Amino acid sequence: MLQIVKRPPVRLFLTKTHRLPLLIGILLCMLVILVGMRLLKREQTHLQLKVNSTAESLTTQIQSDLSTRIPALHRMAQRWSKRGGTPQEEFIDDALHNLSDDPGLQALEWIDKDYYARWVIPLEGNESVLNQNLTSDPKRQAAIDAAKATRQPVMTSPVGLRQGGKGLLVYFPIYIQNEFDGFVLAVCDTQKWLNHVVGVNASSTEVTPTDDFSIYIFCDNAPIYRKAGGELQDADLHAVARTTFMDHEFSIHICASKAFVAQNRSLLPYLAVFIGILLSLLAGTIQLIRDFHACLPLYARKFSTALQYRLNGGRGHLSLSMISSHQERQAAGTANRRVACP
Repeated sequence: MLQIVKRPPVRLFLTKTHRLPLLIGILLCMLVILVGMRLLKREQTHLQLKVNSTAESLTTQIQSDLSTRIPALHRMAQRWSKRGGTPQEEFIDDALHNLSDDPGLQALEWIDKDYYARWVIPLEGNESVLNQNLTSDPKRQAAIDAAKATRQPVMTSPVGLRQGGKGLLVYFPIYIQNEFDGFVLAVCDTQKWLNHVVGVNASSTEVTPTDDFSIYIFCDNAPIYRKAGGELQDADLHAVARTTFMDHEFSIHICASKAFVAQNRSLLPYLAVFIGILLSLLAGTIQLIRDFHACLPLYARKFSTALQYRLNGGRGHLSLSMISSHQERQAAGTANRRVACP
């Protein structure tokens, strides 16, 4: 039975039903942000792998360089042993060739059986070493004793060079018919040597792969090399690699610079988040508009009923238009159940 409508309620558009599209849009935005964060994490992992690869590459270069230098220098001592000695001029000529071929090799010396430096090549800049006893330093003495006992090349831990700076000393023992005859001593300036290994050339303007990193190298936990590679990005983007040579541990620490991060970072994660949020908002807006249009006829009837009520002066009067509207609303109720309108 029809009842007279006393005061039809007029509701706002954004009701519980229409909050669903907005909720869907918000959830999609959150999902897009999570995907963007995952892309950023994946990119950070990729950058870290590049840093790790650079550190491992440097350890390989150090190992390879030493593996090439040491046998070549060892042959000088072996020739001395086989021939029962080496003339000074020949020793000097051989030493000069090695010095020109091996950047960072500062001097080659012959140490006699009493541990005095008798020949020093080049002599210029090394005059203070000539005819000096080399056993005053405990590290040198330990290496001398080990090389003499094992008859194998022995390298010291980092020592302070008399010419200045840090260096590594390698002793190659000489034996003639099982009789000790001294050493061939190779003196290596670690800063110059490792500049060569990591590709640093002060006279060159070319950019090398290591220019994007700050590099710190230690031997037996003692610093032997430092190269600044620009302003550091952060402490997270760094790597440590280690290698062992002649019973000494070399550790390479590298940190990425901001320039490296800027060159290797992609805008894809940020672009994906931006486009994803736009599409999510667009999808929510489209659904909101569709729901609004589906409920629009009902809203029109509600406002028509309210208007008729006001035109009747607020009196409880049931007009034919109101009856017709009520019948139409009942008929539309079933057809529009799939769209829950207020």
